[in-house]
Amino acid sequence: MIQIKAILIDIGGVLWKPRKIPFSDSWAARCGVSAEAFDQIVYNSEWGAQALTGNISGDEMWAIIGERLGLSHAERKECEKEYWAGIWDIEFLDYCRTLKPRYKFGIVSDADSNAREIVKIWINEALFDVIVFSSDVGACKPNPLIFHCALEQLGVDASATVFIDDRRINVNSAKELGAQAIHYKNRNQVLAALKEYISHK
Repeated sequence: MIQIKAILIDIGGVLWKPRKIPFSDSWAARCGVSAEAFDQIVYNSEWGAQALTGNISGDEMWAIIGERLGLSHAERKECEKEYWAGIWDIEFLDYCRTLKPRYKFGIVSDADSNAREIVKIWINEALFDVIVFSSDVGACKPNPLIFHCALEQLGVDASATVFIDDRRINVNSAKELGAQAIHYKNRNQVLAALKEYISHK
């Protein structure tokens, strides 16, 4: 069996999850638009896609969102703060810390240029050897470029890497590069699967 040397992890849906109270519902009502229209502006827009690939900054994206929703600067900042309000999986992160002496760790996540500052309390160099956001490299998962960038910075072959993501398409892309990969469903499931890969070291 291939000896695992590094573990790459997605953020959204794995290490971080939004709060159960619908963010879009409360803000849609506040802005006087439907939840569907709000989601289109905030989550599924052209400017959102441009921010994720680094063609515009996170600040530029949120300026457009604020303009489309009719928000003041202060309201826009409040909206952005609530957008990132969520629950971090402390137990998962703590488990990763126990493995740190034996493995390299990396983040591979689709995020705009503001993300690094926003998540730095949890996602930082104390645990992660590399932190690669899509806006850094101009490509979102499942584009192989973002994986290659992380692997190159880690100095590890794909075959010696485990990648964890909650989206099947991203898991399949990592597998096509030769990486081991786990489709995240819940913490217990993914930790059990991860232990199968690392117990042979």
